[in-house]
Amino acid sequence: MFDRFSNDAKRTMSFARQHALRLGHDCITPEHLLFGLLELPQCSAVVLLQRLGVDRAALAADLDRLIRPEATPVTLGQLPFTPQAKRVLEYMFEEYSQLGHRSVGTGHLLLGLLRSEGTVACTALAHGTVALAAVRTALAEPGGLGTGEPFDTDKRRCLLISNSTMHG
Repeated sequence: MFDRFSNDAKRTMSFARQHALRLGHDCITPEHLLFGLLELPQCSAVVLLQRLGVDRAALAADLDRLIRPEATPVTLGQLPFTPQAKRVLEYMFEEYSQLGHRSVGTGHLLLGLLRSEGTVACTALAHGTVALAAVRTALAEPGGLGTGEPFDTDKRRCLLISNSTMHG
Protein backbone atom coordinates (compact mmCIF):
# COMPACT_ATOMS: atom_id res chain seq x y z
CA MET A 1 0.00 0.00 0.00
CA PHE A 2 2.81 2.44 0.84
CA ASP A 3 4.78 1.93 -2.38
CA ARG A 4 3.07 4.94 -4.04
CA PHE A 5 3.74 7.22 -1.05
CA SER A 6 6.19 10.09 -1.22
CA ASN A 7 9.03 9.97 1.29
CA ASP A 8 7.27 12.59 3.43
CA ALA A 9 4.04 10.58 3.42
CA LYS A 10 5.96 7.46 4.51
CA ARG A 11 7.65 9.41 7.28
CA THR A 12 4.26 10.76 8.36
CA MET A 13 2.97 7.21 8.79
CA SER A 14 6.01 6.34 10.86
CA PHE A 15 5.55 9.41 13.06
CA ALA A 16 1.84 8.57 13.46
CA ARG A 17 2.80 5.15 14.82
CA GLN A 18 5.32 6.75 17.18
CA HIS A 19 2.67 9.13 18.51
CA ALA A 20 0.24 6.26 19.06
CA LEU A 21 2.93 4.42 21.03
CA ARG A 22 3.85 7.57 22.97
CA LEU A 23 0.22 7.91 24.04
CA GLY A 24 -0.07 4.22 24.89
CA HIS A 25 -2.72 3.61 22.24
CA ASP A 26 -3.11 0.22 20.58
CA CYS A 27 -4.38 1.60 17.22
CA ILE A 28 -3.51 4.44 14.86
CA THR A 29 -6.27 7.06 14.70
CA PRO A 30 -6.79 10.09 12.44
CA GLU A 31 -5.38 12.20 15.27
CA HIS A 32 -2.13 10.23 15.21
CA LEU A 33 -1.99 10.77 11.45
CA LEU A 34 -2.35 14.52 12.00
CA PHE A 35 0.33 14.41 14.71
CA GLY A 36 2.60 12.60 12.23
CA LEU A 37 1.94 15.21 9.59
CA LEU A 38 2.82 18.03 11.97
CA GLU A 39 6.20 16.41 12.66
CA LEU A 40 7.34 17.44 9.17
CA PRO A 41 7.37 21.26 9.10
CA GLN A 42 8.72 21.39 5.53
CA CYS A 43 6.25 18.93 3.95
CA SER A 44 3.75 20.29 1.44
CA ALA A 45 0.72 19.86 3.72
CA VAL A 46 2.25 21.77 6.63
CA VAL A 47 3.53 24.50 4.31
CA LEU A 48 0.00 24.81 2.95
CA LEU A 49 -1.47 24.89 6.47
CA GLN A 50 0.90 27.70 7.36
CA ARG A 51 -0.12 29.61 4.21
CA LEU A 52 -3.72 29.24 5.39
CA GLY A 53 -2.81 30.79 8.73
CA VAL A 54 -2.54 27.68 10.89
CA ASP A 55 0.07 27.70 13.64
CA ARG A 56 1.62 24.22 13.58
CA ALA A 57 2.73 24.31 17.21
CA ALA A 58 -0.68 25.53 18.41
CA LEU A 59 -2.46 22.81 16.44
CA ALA A 60 -0.17 20.14 17.91
CA ALA A 61 -0.79 21.54 21.41
CA ASP A 62 -4.57 21.43 20.79
CA LEU A 63 -4.32 17.79 19.74
CA ASP A 64 -2.21 16.95 22.78
CA ARG A 65 -4.84 18.53 25.00
CA LEU A 66 -7.73 16.69 23.31
CA ILE A 67 -6.21 13.20 23.23
CA ARG A 68 -5.80 11.30 26.45
CA PRO A 69 -2.90 8.95 26.96
CA GLU A 70 -3.62 5.40 28.08
CA ALA A 71 -2.35 4.21 31.45
CA THR A 72 -0.72 1.07 30.05
CA PRO A 73 1.94 1.61 27.39
CA VAL A 74 1.62 -0.52 24.28
CA THR A 75 4.63 -2.53 23.13
CA LEU A 76 3.18 -4.15 20.02
CA GLY A 77 5.15 -4.29 16.78
CA GLN A 78 2.55 -3.32 14.22
CA LEU A 79 -0.38 -1.11 15.14
CA PRO A 80 -3.63 -1.45 13.19
CA PHE A 81 -5.55 1.53 11.87
CA THR A 82 -8.92 2.32 13.40
CA PRO A 83 -11.91 2.30 11.02
CA GLN A 84 -11.82 6.11 11.01
CA ALA A 85 -8.10 6.12 10.11
CA LYS A 86 -8.77 3.59 7.34
CA ARG A 87 -11.45 5.95 6.03
CA VAL A 88 -8.89 8.80 6.03
CA LEU A 89 -6.54 6.62 3.96
CA GLU A 90 -9.37 5.77 1.54
CA TYR A 91 -10.15 9.47 1.13
CA MET A 92 -6.44 10.16 0.65
CA PHE A 93 -6.24 7.63 -2.20
CA GLU A 94 -9.41 9.03 -3.78
CA GLU A 95 -7.92 12.53 -3.76
CA TYR A 96 -4.62 11.29 -5.16
CA SER A 97 -6.45 9.48 -7.95
CA GLN A 98 -8.74 12.40 -8.79
CA LEU A 99 -5.86 14.88 -8.88
CA GLY A 100 -3.74 12.56 -11.05
CA HIS A 101 -0.51 13.06 -9.17
CA ARG A 102 2.56 10.82 -9.45
CA SER A 103 2.75 9.89 -5.80
CA VAL A 104 0.60 10.02 -2.71
CA GLY A 105 1.77 13.00 -0.72
CA THR A 106 1.10 14.70 2.56
CA GLY A 107 -1.34 17.06 0.85
CA HIS A 108 -3.53 14.09 -0.05
CA LEU A 109 -3.40 12.97 3.57
CA LEU A 110 -4.47 16.46 4.65
CA LEU A 111 -7.45 16.22 2.30
CA GLY A 112 -8.31 12.82 3.75
CA LEU A 113 -8.19 14.24 7.26
CA LEU A 114 -10.40 17.16 6.27
CA ARG A 115 -12.95 14.80 4.75
CA SER A 116 -13.12 12.65 7.91
CA GLU A 117 -15.91 14.61 9.54
CA GLY A 118 -16.61 13.89 13.18
CA THR A 119 -13.01 13.09 14.09
CA VAL A 120 -10.95 15.14 16.51
CA ALA A 121 -8.40 15.70 13.74
CA CYS A 122 -11.00 17.17 11.37
CA THR A 123 -12.45 19.32 14.14
CA ALA A 124 -9.00 20.62 15.08
CA LEU A 125 -8.28 21.51 11.45
CA ALA A 126 -11.68 23.15 10.99
CA HIS A 127 -11.10 25.15 14.17
CA GLY A 128 -8.00 26.49 12.45
CA THR A 129 -10.28 27.57 9.58
CA VAL A 130 -8.81 25.13 7.07
CA ALA A 131 -11.32 24.59 4.27
CA LEU A 132 -11.38 21.43 2.18
CA ALA A 133 -12.01 23.38 -1.04
CA ALA A 134 -9.05 25.70 -0.44
CA VAL A 135 -6.68 22.78 0.14
CA ARG A 136 -7.97 20.88 -2.89
CA THR A 137 -7.58 23.97 -5.10
CA ALA A 138 -4.01 24.55 -3.89
CA LEU A 139 -3.08 20.92 -4.57
CA ALA A 140 -4.69 20.92 -8.02
CA GLU A 141 -2.67 23.90 -9.27
CA PRO A 142 -0.03 22.95 -11.86
CA GLY A 143 3.33 22.86 -10.11
CA GLY A 144 1.50 23.27 -6.82
CA LEU A 145 2.19 21.64 -3.51
CA GLY A 146 0.46 18.36 -4.23
CA THR A 147 2.53 16.94 -7.04
CA GLY A 148 4.67 14.89 -4.70
CA GLU A 149 8.35 14.38 -5.31
CA PRO A 150 9.69 15.25 -8.74
CA PHE A 151 9.80 12.33 -11.12
CA ASP A 152 13.30 10.87 -11.17
CA THR A 153 14.28 10.28 -14.79
CA ASP A 154 17.24 8.10 -13.76
CA LYS A 155 14.85 5.69 -12.07
CA ARG A 156 12.67 5.69 -15.16
CA ARG A 157 15.66 4.89 -17.35
CA CYS A 158 16.68 2.04 -15.08
CA LEU A 159 13.17 0.73 -15.14
CA LEU A 160 13.09 0.78 -18.94
CA ILE A 161 16.46 -0.94 -19.15
CA SER A 162 15.44 -3.57 -16.63
CA ASN A 163 12.31 -4.33 -18.65
CA SER A 164 14.11 -4.39 -21.96
CA THR A 165 14.25 -7.54 -24.08
CA MET A 166 17.50 -6.41 -25.68
CA HIS A 167 20.70 -8.01 -24.45
CA GLY A 168 23.91 -6.15 -23.77
